[in-house]
Amino acid sequence: MWYLVALLSGFFMATADAFSKKSAGQTNALLLAWVREAYALPFLLPILFFIEIPELDVTFWIAMAICVAMDLVTTLLYMRAIQIAPLSLTVPYLGLTPLFLLIIPTIVLGERLSVIGIIGVILIAIGTYALQIDRAKSGWLEPWLAIFKNRGSLYMLIVAICYAITATLGKLAIQHSSPFFMAIVYFGLLAIVYTPFLLITTKGKLAPLINTPSNFLKGERCPFCSVLKKGASQRGNIEDFKIYVEEKYVRAVPGGIGYAKAAGNYGAAMYPTAEAKKKGYDQVLWTDAFEHKYVQECGTMNVFFIIGNSAITPDLSKGTILAGITRESAMQELNEMGFKVEEKELSIDDIIDAHKAGLLYEAFGTGTAATISLIKELRYKDYVMKFDVDQWQTAPKLAKRLNDIRYGLAEDVHGWMYKV
Repeated sequence: MWYLVALLSGFFMATADAFSKKSAGQTNALLLAWVREAYALPFLLPILFFIEIPELDVTFWIAMAICVAMDLVTTLLYMRAIQIAPLSLTVPYLGLTPLFLLIIPTIVLGERLSVIGIIGVILIAIGTYALQIDRAKSGWLEPWLAIFKNRGSLYMLIVAICYAITATLGKLAIQHSSPFFMAIVYFGLLAIVYTPFLLITTKGKLAPLINTPSNFLKGERCPFCSVLKKGASQRGNIEDFKIYVEEKYVRAVPGGIGYAKAAGNYGAAMYPTAEAKKKGYDQVLWTDAFEHKYVQECGTMNVFFIIGNSAITPDLSKGTILAGITRESAMQELNEMGFKVEEKELSIDDIIDAHKAGLLYEAFGTGTAATISLIKELRYKDYVMKFDVDQWQTAPKLAKRLNDIRYGLAEDVHGWMYKV
């Protein structure tokens, strides 16, 4: 029976992750964490009327206090991990939890795994290694080192360690109470602990707590309901484009006026763009004039690449790229969203390598007219990179943040808005 319960638990956790991932682009991690704990209470609290309330001792309350404190941290890390990285590069690392359970329960509870259990743990570790097997060509340790190069994977590794601790202490709490009673108290305490932090982040406004369930029921947070809405997607009405990497023609050179919003910069782009359209592409991604190696602008827009934990945009030092105001605003917002924002020379080879390694998550342009434009396909020579932009989180969230400030729907804490 317990094997079935464990399998069902894994299924429901995976389903919850999918729902959380779907909402992550438009909802902060703390609200998602609060929802996952608080929404369980209406189903758990009625059970109190049908179970015996156990006598509780100090051990129970100490175990619960430590579990709740650790869960506050791990849940936030968990939600942040699935926000910034694909589920395939985050959630599977929770499979490492049994590795840590080889040690912690032995210390706290005096329990030891059987030989079969140890073999199972080893197989899980091998599976986790296989997630990054493409990196083994750079060294057999590289798949493990990749965990520390991807912030989402690293966060989930920390979560796995904490889960091993809280699972052990949770069992200790159950031993000093009962399974149902422990679950009710645990989720109740988590909801209570999260609420003050949530109120602080929402500046005391209860609307996010009230609107989230109604939005979910209307399909705005539900991935299964949203498919019924014609044309509905996580990205809203943001346009997407197919981009061809230009390796022959030049938009601007050092010493010219590429940094300025001048018509001459874009007049020279008309013929190369027409050539790209003949190949089935909407616009071109310009490269530098000397080597055709380093990316510059995308059409008439600045361009960003979400690679791993970084938001990278070409630097302005050569004087060939416009210092766009939307670019500057996007950099500030991305930094506040938790990304490492980098202005640097970025070669097309670096972009391709990141794509092959599964670390190129999103690519988009920024500009005054469109604010954010998504790159759904990027071609360099014969290498084509295609993206499922409907599943993107960062660019849609960035567009919403910028537009909400623009239309007065969000507080302008940066002082960007001026009355004319």
